[in-house]
Amino acid sequence: MTEGIKIYKTQDLVLKVKQNYDPAKLNLKKWVSFLDALCGDREFQKEAIRDAIIFIASGEYRSIEDLVEENFRKNDELQYSSTLHLLSFCSPSAKKSGEVREQAGKKKKGLWT
Repeated sequence: MTEGIKIYKTQDLVLKVKQNYDPAKLNLKKWVSFLDALCGDREFQKEAIRDAIIFIASGEYRSIEDLVEENFRKNDELQYSSTLHLLSFCSPSAKKSGEVREQAGKKKKGLWT
C-alpha cells in the first residue's frame, strides 16, 4: 500500500545549524549560567536556544536562506524538492528570522522558518 510513497521523519527535515563557528565572534560560554537557570536540566531546550543564538549571532549566516541552502546541500532528505521550493517557505523579507519550536515532553527541537 505504501509502495512509491516516501515517509519522512520530522527530525530529518529540521534545519541544522553548524556548530563550527568562530568563538571570537560568539562566546557561548558566557551563556551557560543563564541557560542553566532558564532551562534547568532540560538539555534539549538548551540545545535549541544555543542553535538559535549561533544562527543569529555567529556571523555564519546572513539570512535564513543561507541556512536553507546549506542544509539542502548536506541533507538528502531535504532534496525531495528544489532549494527554490524550500526557500518559498521563507518570507521574502527574511534577513535573520526563524522560530525555535519545542514540543513539550517530546524533546524535539529545531530551527524553522
